[in-house]
Amino acid sequence: MKILKKDGHEEVFKRDKTYSSIYKSCLNANHDKDTAKRIASNVTNELIKHLMGKKFVKSETLFKYIATLLEKHDQDVALLYETHRDVN
Repeated sequence: MKILKKDGHEEVFKRDKTYSSIYKSCLNANHDKDTAKRIASNVTNELIKHLMGKKFVKSETLFKYIATLLEKHDQDVALLYETHRDVN
């Protein structure tokens, strides 16, 4: 599957990149490594199921969906995930 970026270019979806981003947000929310791994794995797996069969997805759509999934697990992590993107 490919991600359609804001600037118009395409990028191959990378599970590890998504997992890492979520994991770092969990650590920034002061979760221990085991909790961060659990949340990152759960959200990444839910995302993969949601994306099955899709050829393309807009980066903004992907980002919003991940934030929605994170809110179900931990609102602080969801906020840090969203804020991190704004800073970078």
